[in-house]
Amino acid sequence: MDGRVLRIESLKRTYLTLAEVQVFGFEYGPTSMSSQLRLSKCQQSSNYRGKSFCTGAIDGNLKQSWTISGMSTTQLDQRPWWQAQTDKPSYIAQVRIFNRQDCCPNRLDNFVIKVDNAICAEYKGGPFSVWTLDCNMIGSVVRIESRKRTYLTLAEVQVFGEPANKECYRQQEDFVGSSNVTASGKPCQSWSVKRCTRGTRGVSCHVPSMYVAEAGLTGNNCRNPVDYMRDRPWCYTATPTRWEYCSVPEC
Repeated sequence: MDGRVLRIESLKRTYLTLAEVQVFGFEYGPTSMSSQLRLSKCQQSSNYRGKSFCTGAIDGNLKQSWTISGMSTTQLDQRPWWQAQTDKPSYIAQVRIFNRQDCCPNRLDNFVIKVDNAICAEYKGGPFSVWTLDCNMIGSVVRIESRKRTYLTLAEVQVFGEPANKECYRQQEDFVGSSNVTASGKPCQSWSVKRCTRGTRGVSCHVPSMYVAEAGLTGNNCRNPVDYMRDRPWCYTATPTRWEYCSVPEC
């Protein structure tokens, strides 16, 4: 159920004693870092009775009781799938799925989410009402594909993210772009500046003259140089002098 106020109420006259109460769920609505992306040009592996079309999952209707036009439903297929496109290539942060609740929620207990045919998330678990999966991939075609023989029924599908930055990095490759601010908002320091860091053994300084020349590191842009390869593009900051990751999405 969606809401904010949780109440536990006895149905008899008694002392109500609770050692602890824990609530598990997710924040309803778009994430703070992204917005809901419009989906169109949907397709699915088949249409249940020739009438339950893919558009039922992107019509804005969040009701989770089945009607033939209010949900997308396939025939009984082997690995049935549903997909739709964003208006333009986008950074897909999350995919939220509203499952049918009046019947058969276990149909969605083993599936993957793909972006441009590459798997970005998977679900293997019990029945759920609404589930949000982190995707973190750039593309335009979002596909939900079951891993078993079943009917694929989707009450609604929401995709959160933002239009893709033209700049993105690839694993094990040096990133070259115009980004020059860290993920926390600090400006990058020039690569040619002498850098000093304080550790357990005191202060150590590094003057990257030969390193800068060999790697071609100029300016103060985010990089991921081969000789100093990290998980993703990064740079040094001026205050304090240390390195931080930059907010550049993976391609």
